Amino acid sequence: MRIRIPLLCILALVASSVSIKAQDIVCFEAETTKSIVAPMRLMEFKTASLSATNTAVKGASGNKYIETPKLPSRKSKALLTPKTTTPQKGHAVFTVNIPVDGKYYLWCRTWWTGECGNSFTIIIDNKQTFTFGEDGTFRCWHWVKHLKIFNLSKGDHTLKIKQRESGAKLDQILFVNHHRYVPVGIEKTLTGTLCH
Repeated sequence: MRIRIPLLCILALVASSVSIKAQDIVCFEAETTKSIVAPMRLMEFKTASLSATNTAVKGASGNKYIETPKLPSRKSKALLTPKTTTPQKGHAVFTVNIPVDGKYYLWCRTWWTGECGNSFTIIIDNKQTFTFGEDGTFRCWHWVKHLKIFNLSKGDHTLKIKQRESGAKLDQILFVNHHRYVPVGIEKTLTGTLCH
């Protein structure tokens, strides 16, 4: 007789079995951005204010997150900057304090609307630019890991999350220097950036 263990239970066991010290992990809320440029925006889920115009989704940490809203077609004049035909690019900027030199893995807790709304462009320290996401899990909060390993020195780093596809949502961002760590659900954060 086979015993079937759900995948989430296995992931939870893996995450809990990895010994992580406070200096090995940096986790923060997307809404703590130091600047945000439209059309990217901060969203808050409030059950009392649900209406046809409130598109916020529940389940985010603290019921807040940032998103690139569903946008009209690229031909819309509202999306164009003055005297140009280039669509505006929303973005959010964060300062991330890395506690120790090391090789870090990047995880983001995301909500994708579909295959045309499942990615962001990320820039670290105005040097490393890459596409984040493009996985096939839609319409639920879930953690996505970028395949690249980032060599980060101790101290402050700039993280810029840029609009790439409409409808993409971001709740939490996590850097960890342990390859076996797998976040599950909402990660606990402290004031500032460190998780525990």
